[in-house]
Amino acid sequence: MSTYLPRIADRELDARLAAAGAAVIEGPRACGKTETGRKRAASEVLLDVDADAQRMAALDPRLLLEGAEPRLIDEWQVVPAVWNHVRREMDRRSGKGHFILTGSSVPADDETRHTGAGRVSRLRLRTMSWFEAGQSTGAVSLGGPLQGTFQSCAIQEARVPEIATRICRGGWPADLAQPLASCLTARIDYLEEIRRTDISRLDGISRNPSNVGRVLRSLARNVSTEASLSTIAADAGGSDRPSVRTPYAPIWTHCGV
Repeated sequence: MSTYLPRIADRELDARLAAAGAAVIEGPRACGKTETGRKRAASEVLLDVDADAQRMAALDPRLLLEGAEPRLIDEWQVVPAVWNHVRREMDRRSGKGHFILTGSSVPADDETRHTGAGRVSRLRLRTMSWFEAGQSTGAVSLGGPLQGTFQSCAIQEARVPEIATRICRGGWPADLAQPLASCLTARIDYLEEIRRTDISRLDGISRNPSNVGRVLRSLARNVSTEASLSTIAADAGGSDRPSVRTPYAPIWTHCGV
């Protein structure tokens, strides 16, 4: 069994459970949402793999809410009706911290699903930082300057090849102990799934996978620059070159994907 590495988000999740009836952990696939929720949950249901739970949800989604609190409902978007039942159940129960919902994607908003305002607190989980992965001491934090305090520490030397390796490996918890070659293959596969299916599956809009791939490559080339949307669109190129439309549309719309 793998050892759970503490996350900075653990404290944030505690604060959200103390302030709201439910906490929703959102973030990219494989960033650690389920394990982070499990560390605080007293019971759980895994909707993406539990066929019995899915059949139960078809009969009465409220049955999924029964269990010790906080109750983890993993990949809740598999049964979207759960959202409104969680909201109603929070109205019925007193106190805070009843549910933890986790999911890699969010179904399109519709008129039947309440926003959760006043009942749900959202936590955005990202891949692990160097500090969380044990690759940095964390002696200096951005939290200090934001609060008006400054702290110095001894210089920690990290050579360019080491930094490049850490960046390419990424902060996915399951990959921290894996060979670099395996991590690079996993990252390529990850981007390929985004290019082919994930973006279109998020909102149901069909997008050209080739255009998506060109935009992703352009974004990679322009990391740490102030490249405009028109620059990215021009950089993407191709025979069906993406074009910039309204200045307020999402970036994927801007780039014609």
